Amino acid sequence: MGTNLVLIAGCGITLIQNIPAICIGRVLFGWAAGSFSVFVPKYISETAPIHLKGPLGTLTQFFVTFGIVIAFLLALAIPTID
Repeated sequence: MGTNLVLIAGCGITLIQNIPAICIGRVLFGWAAGSFSVFVPKYISETAPIHLKGPLGTLTQFFVTFGIVIAFLLALAIPTID
């Protein structure tokens, strides 16, 4: 619950049109995203049946990597200044 609030606060602060506020929002968002990458695999390893721990852990890493690829592909649509 606490990490979700930090994530929401980081997103909200990032919307402020001020460079220091954007930096603070990005730090909060990054902290929350990093903690999710620790807590989710730990939760899965604690709750999954023994025969599913490996495949579910692999899927977690796969979807994290897939999310990064999607973010990069979405960035291709952003125009650049030459």
